Amino acid sequence: MYGFMMAAGFIVGIAAAVFLGRSDRIKRSDVFFCALFAFIFGMIGAKLFAIVGNLDYVLEGKLTFVDLLVSGFVFYGGLIGGIGGVAVYCAVFKIPILDMMDRIAFAVPLGHALGRIGCLCSGCCYGKPTDSAIGIVFEHPLDPYTPVGVKLVPTQIIEALTLVVIFVILLVMQRKGMRRGVNVFAYCMMYAVARFVIEFYRGDIWRVFNETLTGSQLISLVIIVCVISVTVAHLVRQHRIFGGMSKAMPKLEYCRDARS
Repeated sequence: MYGFMMAAGFIVGIAAAVFLGRSDRIKRSDVFFCALFAFIFGMIGAKLFAIVGNLDYVLEGKLTFVDLLVSGFVFYGGLIGGIGGVAVYCAVFKIPILDMMDRIAFAVPLGHALGRIGCLCSGCCYGKPTDSAIGIVFEHPLDPYTPVGVKLVPTQIIEALTLVVIFVILLVMQRKGMRRGVNVFAYCMMYAVARFVIEFYRGDIWRVFNETLTGSQLISLVIIVCVISVTVAHLVRQHRIFGGMSKAMPKLEYCRDARS
């Protein structure tokens, strides 16, 4: 079921980008093939991040390298790899990269949400033990490391619902025709903030900084800082441009006497 939901997320995400995206500057065929590039590069990036992140388990003998190769993926690795795929396609076919990323970005959370349902089906990406009424219990998970018979925070469901909300927001922004680059930066900011919060409730990953933050939270912080920095730099640049224009304009004095 995990593989099926991953495939479904890929298909639905591409379909949304091709048929729901709004851009007069990019052809649908380019969106489709660019999404294929992003998928291939994304899968490579996601697997590489999974290998690097779990290499300690192999060295300790808790996991074989073959198990590591056939196991799951790391989303942030897929995101970075996918961006690389988009960059390669746009460079080869001379397409403005921000236009393409705006066209694809809003569809990513929809496909990602389906992928998280696949995580729920396999039992991976589980949450911490909880006594909450929303807790879920796995009886026969596919992931051998998932706690059995223990009520856990449903982080997979929480993230999937969050991703659907992000998709709806970005779809509305896409339809309204926002400025170039706004959609992709909005997606990065919203997902990074959401992922940073959800990670506190994950129970399946190693943590750094006194067992507090996870690797994904560190990446989320980097993304948040980058988005804020780019936004501030853009606003400062605009202020300088319009400030210079206002100084260059001649001052008009108010004339009290119409005859003067």
